[in-house]
Amino acid sequence: MITKEEGTKILMKENIELKKEVRNLKRELRNIKKENIYCHTCKKHIGFYEKKKGYDILDGVIQHGKGKGI
Repeated sequence: MITKEEGTKILMKENIELKKEVRNLKRELRNIKKENIYCHTCKKHIGFYEKKKGYDILDGVIQHGKGKGI
């Protein structure tokens, strides 16, 4: 049988681990930034792409009806 004090210690340990995990996930989210995509010719908003620090996924010009341009 687990006493109240032992149960409290176990819960506190799990809580600390969860807080660390949340901190790491928030850090990851900050590193991923969403950028807007606009059509090159008509300037309408097409969508978003994810941009990580120092890494650009887009390459080239994006236009309606021309595919993704990647």
